[in-house]
Amino acid sequence: MYEWGVNNLFDKGSGNVADSRHENSVDWHATLYNQGTFIGASCILYKITGEQSYLDNAILAANYTMNVMSAPLFILPNGGGTEQGIYTAIFAQYMQILIKDCEQTDFLPWMERSIGYGWNNRNDKNLTIKDYTKKAGPTVSCYDASGIPALMLLFPSEK
Repeated sequence: MYEWGVNNLFDKGSGNVADSRHENSVDWHATLYNQGTFIGASCILYKITGEQSYLDNAILAANYTMNVMSAPLFILPNGGGTEQGIYTAIFAQYMQILIKDCEQTDFLPWMERSIGYGWNNRNDKNLTIKDYTKKAGPTVSCYDASGIPALMLLFPSEK
């Protein structure tokens, strides 16, 4: 299954993970969910087998997410749908595997930067929204509020 995904849904040149494939048509719209689950699967297979190609794929997908999807501010992106806020929480758990278990610590400052932006834009109830560049208003959905706490739990400040 993994090999099929790599051959049909993964751009080996850029690290983009496609959203879907319908017959011969591939939707290359990138989401944190797809990038994250691919990174997670790649890391877990690397940990089990020791095959470098799995780790290389995880790093390539993480680099695409950081350098393309998170540009220009290099903070985790947000999507327009209601469920998009929770994608950060899902993505974060797989980035922890890459950063900590696979020792790819170069990605840690990016996670910390996203936390900083989101936390600095929290509302008076300490809630954040999925767009970490904007101040959270008085009403915040549970999906939107989940990203920054997940990041903070997985990548706690060392201060």
